[in-house]
Amino acid sequence: MSDKDPHAAHEPSPGGLATPEHASEYGSAVLTGARVRLRAAEPADLERLASWYRDAEFTVLQSETFQIASQAETVEQMKKWFSNDGVRGGGNFAVESLDSGEVVGGVNIWGGRLPERAGTLAIQIGGPFVGKGFGTDALRVAVDFAFRELGLNRLQLTVAAFNSRGIKAYQKAGFVVEGRRRQATFHDGRFHDQLLMAILFEEWAGSRG
Repeated sequence: MSDKDPHAAHEPSPGGLATPEHASEYGSAVLTGARVRLRAAEPADLERLASWYRDAEFTVLQSETFQIASQAETVEQMKKWFSNDGVRGGGNFAVESLDSGEVVGGVNIWGGRLPERAGTLAIQIGGPFVGKGFGTDALRVAVDFAFRELGLNRLQLTVAAFNSRGIKAYQKAGFVVEGRRRQATFHDGRFHDQLLMAILFEEWAGSRG
């Protein structure tokens, strides 16, 4: 077991990938955080992700409307969302716990094409793993990947204004509130606002000194 700082490999070096050794270290660490690893989703992962996405307790936080669909239908949707075939300016990942090897959620980044280089992020953490730090770590890894490897200038997301837990996690990852879409979602007999949040490359780089 290495006694290195687990976050050290994620810090950009002034000279970039100056040596083959540094390049190898970067490659092995760019998708790995303190608690999670981002990797391609396998068929069994899609079943779990679909089950969580259909969970009524959490779908209200993940979608603008309840997803009234069968497991099979939702798995087919996950196949589309988590495919990396032909993806440019983004990436789709299962979130795997480093301790247990279990899949605990998923992350999607899309739309980061030239000339804007502005991508959009979505994250899902399975119900049993909410509030245990997996989402915070997965966000940090995803943001690092977006700026260090995808070359994005901006990463954005939307979140329901009532999702205070999610907003706090996004703010911890460096996202700031840029705007408010008034009454953009509907749940429980009333309309709710939706927030637009984003982080820029210069903000991400500045937070690392």
